[in-house]
Amino acid sequence: MSRLSEIHTSLSRAAVDPEAWQGVTDTIAASFPGARSAMMGYDVTMERSIPAVYTGYDPAFVDSYNALFGDRNPYLPGWTSLPAGRIAHSMAVLPEEEVLRTEYWADWLRPQGDLRNAVATVLTRDPGRTFLFNCQIELKAAPRVTRPVARTMRDLVPLLCHTLEINRMMLGLRLDAVLLRQGVEPARAATLLLSEQGSILFANARAAVLLAEGRVLRHDLRGRLELPPAGAMVRLEGALRRMTRPADLTFQLGQGPEATEMRLMPVTAETVAELELPLVLQAPPPALLVVARAAPLPCDETAPLRERLRLTQAEAEVALALAEGATLAEIAERRGVSLLTVRDQVRSAMGKAEVHRQSGLVRAVTELRRPG
Repeated sequence: MSRLSEIHTSLSRAAVDPEAWQGVTDTIAASFPGARSAMMGYDVTMERSIPAVYTGYDPAFVDSYNALFGDRNPYLPGWTSLPAGRIAHSMAVLPEEEVLRTEYWADWLRPQGDLRNAVATVLTRDPGRTFLFNCQIELKAAPRVTRPVARTMRDLVPLLCHTLEINRMMLGLRLDAVLLRQGVEPARAATLLLSEQGSILFANARAAVLLAEGRVLRHDLRGRLELPPAGAMVRLEGALRRMTRPADLTFQLGQGPEATEMRLMPVTAETVAELELPLVLQAPPPALLVVARAAPLPCDETAPLRERLRLTQAEAEVALALAEGATLAEIAERRGVSLLTVRDQVRSAMGKAEVHRQSGLVRAVTELRRPG
């Protein structure tokens, strides 16, 4: 099997199995003696490199890169500003004389056979995140290996990008299955995965449209999701910190036919395992699943309470909230009225329902809400 055929075979495996990307870097490195191969990212939100897969590096140097030199890599600004799909040599990104003056070269590149020569390409660029495929070449091997590496990478770029896109499409299908189990029809839902910092790790096609429109969903320059209403951002930030009550994880943005229902779902270890995350989403791991969809048409649940118990609109709304488990203080806060006002409305509703305790009012409301 030819060198290129072996690489194509390894990419075919990686398309259906995100864990198989290691085989891609292994095959490329084995094809070019003196070269190291790596796939790595840069996260603007965290201001650090994202380790992914690599071949040919001493584990001690991998550890030192992740701990220290990843933040001091002088090539990163140049690499990450490249247009997606363009192949570039390291000296076109940063002049050699500048590299040789850096601690990065003296303490990390030179001890590994002087890896000042490299060929890289941007594979994918999302809000706040960029992923590169990189081949670093020992100085003694550079005259014979650099051109063949560049030619091979130029041939591989479309397939590398296609493989990543298949990974994302398959993740989208697995996310749809998760949403169906949550009772959400995924066909018209915008779905996003966020890191603990709120950076967007994944956005499906519908979410990408909403982000481009900027009315319901936005992102800042660092790739973090923003929800325009201040109250919605408070809920989002609370969910990221795991400090939001379950009742506040679902809410509505806007009113009328343009209203959007938002659902925030903390991502558990079980969910991560089920999703089989693509390589580019494994670091940092997702912390929150955000779903936006058109709000369902409102159902007036106060109608039977107003008709059967002769409650006012306000009394019916308070009685419903009480039946759903809210405390009087929570009801007052949501409605923007005093606690005394809510207590008076509850007493009035109890009188009309001919009960003497709040529990009796809850039972009466529950009975009237039952279908049939």
